[in-house]
Amino acid sequence: MSINLVEPRTEFTWIGEAIDFVGSEKSCAAAFRLLKMHLAFEMVSIVAYRGKTRPVLLFDTFGDTPYREGLTNFVEFSYVLSPCYQAYLDGIAPGAYRMKDLVPEEYPISQSFKSVPAAWSEKEEMRYITRGWPEQREELLLLVQLPEGAMAEVSFLRPSSSSGFGAWEVSNLETMAPFLSAVIRANWACFVRDATPAHDNAVNVAFESFGKDLLSAREVEVVRLILQGHSSISISLRLNIAITTVKSHRKNAYAKLHIATQSELMALYVRWLESASIG
Repeated sequence: MSINLVEPRTEFTWIGEAIDFVGSEKSCAAAFRLLKMHLAFEMVSIVAYRGKTRPVLLFDTFGDTPYREGLTNFVEFSYVLSPCYQAYLDGIAPGAYRMKDLVPEEYPISQSFKSVPAAWSEKEEMRYITRGWPEQREELLLLVQLPEGAMAEVSFLRPSSSSGFGAWEVSNLETMAPFLSAVIRANWACFVRDATPAHDNAVNVAFESFGKDLLSAREVEVVRLILQGHSSISISLRLNIAITTVKSHRKNAYAKLHIATQSELMALYVRWLESASIG
């Protein structure tokens, strides 16, 4: 894949703008114009995770498109299912990653369903898609450590029909990471100074309380892990229980919830989110 060359003067201009305009969208916009010289991508977004609270959308190039709905649905609801968000909670190190490398080996696949913010899909690298999100895109991520345990996820998207993000592009992103990370940390500092994030963890509270009134504590754990995309083997390893025990808990939980498939579990969970007091 060729790299577009520009005058060094232009490159340094963008570096200057990324610094001069810290605290405004112009700063990140300049940084990504510079990165696009070395990395082919269609759209980019930056969200910041702050523990078990709703993420902050810092910047994006989605524009006024139908995909805006998908970005909104992700930030408000489906982030709790994201392999990257779960990796953050598990303590993943900063750096460059391909999204598909963070997805559990056996993600639950079932028939998709309508009128909810997410649906399972074999065509997507995460095996599910948020309603309104651009379909069949691959993601390359840069995770940036922020103060007080927060972490920024920079997500570069491009169509799966392209060549896909290769090892050399991951390496390129790692090379550019110090510059981009510094820009993001500076902008985050301005965000925190000017608009302290609200401690809104309603989605996570709903996620952790889903099924508690009907299921045993162990069944709740199993259901959470199923929603996060773990296979029976993965759940067995994480909870240190036999696979047969996992399947038994899953069968009992499904019976108590009056469902039979993972698709129905997802639909039930999304309805639970939508009925919870999440504003």
